[in-house]
Formats: sequence, structure tokens, C-alpha cells
Amino acid sequence: MPNTNPNRPFGFRPWRFLNGNPWNGAVNLYFIPANDTNVYSPGDIVKSVAESTGAGLYDINGVPAVTKAAAGDTPRGVVVACSQTYPGATSSLQGNSLALEQTWLSATKPANGAYVWVCDDPNVIFKAQMNNATIGGGGTIASSLSKNCNYAVTSGTFVSGTVLNAATVATTATLPVRLLGLVNGAENVGITDLTSTTGDFAVFQCMFNLHELGRTTGGAGV
Repeated sequence: MPNTNPNRPFGFRPWRFLNGNPWNGAVNLYFIPANDTNVYSPGDIVKSVAESTGAGLYDINGVPAVTKAAAGDTPRGVVVACSQTYPGATSSLQGNSLALEQTWLSATKPANGAYVWVCDDPNVIFKAQMNNATIGGGGTIASSLSKNCNYAVTSGTFVSGTVLNAATVATTATLPVRLLGLVNGAENVGITDLTSTTGDFAVFQCMFNLHELGRTTGGAGV
């Protein structure tokens, strides 16, 4: 019987630490410059970017800037939440709408830029869905469980549309994502055949094989 997992991408979702402890919700604040035209949603992968002078192009509070990562980039981390304005202790809520009903950032940013909270710990394990492409190297879901892969970036709204790219599964050490096996839970109730040669929208546990804050040289998969 073929696999029947639903196609419901959600980007990268923090799950637990490599040492087995559950993820505790810890994040760090980053700045999105006003001239950045990317759409940002929870689950998107970001990387560091240089800030420049000019209104809305740098943060006056010393918050470092990030931008949306493209496939193959070394990540800084994963967006967990977004804000239209600076959320720090010196900000005023009077007369300044926080737009809390909007959980994403559109292509048009506020004049002074926007902000994202990022899970940037290199030791966090994430959940992410694989697309339904043919698995690289003639492999199967079973043979992918300890290999590396790239991600495919797609914009979402309420959540990210980014997925693991099955076509890139390989042992190559320079691939940015390390697959750590399937998530054993309700996310994979439709995955009953691990010999399938396509990704079948399987949800994997994974972590970044390359990371700005800890792993600039990746390890090969097996």
C-alpha cells in the first residue's frame, strides 16, 4: 500500500535538543532591514546579513540583522515569531500598533524595519517535512535516515512553506541539513512503506549540518 502522508509543509519547527531535553522556547531577537522584500513566516530559515546606514537599514538598539536564507546557505537559525516593531524595553506601546494578529512579515516592511525571534542554537533538533521528489542517488526513505540534504525554500503566510528536498539526499558533507530519522508520531501516520523511492511528504527529525554559530564544516552522512 503506498504512503499517504498529507502535503502540509510548516518549515522547520524546533522540537528538542541533541542531548534529549525538550526545546525550552529560547530564542534571540534579530532585525529585518526595511529594504528587505522577502516574506517571513514562522519556520523560515535565516542567515546573517550586513547592516548599512540609512533610515530603516540598521537597528539603533544594536540588534544584528538577518535575511531569508536560500537553498544551500549556511543558516543562522529558524524564525519562531515575527514583530512589526521593536519589542525591547525602550519601545512605547502608546499609539504604536503591534499588529499581533499578523504572525508573519509581508514583502513591504515598516519604515524602521521589522524583527524576528530566531531559534539559533546549533544543537536544536527540528521537525521538517520532505517534499515528494524522487530521493537522490536512487535511495529510499529508509536509506535517507542518516544522510544529509538541502532544503527547498517556499514562502508561506501563517507558516513557512520550506521543505526538505528529497532530490538532494546524499552523504555529501557540505549539505546544510542532517537527517536524524523519521518523527515517531502522528505526523507520519501515513508512512507505512520505508522502501518508497520518493519523499512522500514524510516528516523527519533533523538538525543543521552547517550552522553559523557552531558548524562551519559539516559531517558526511552514511
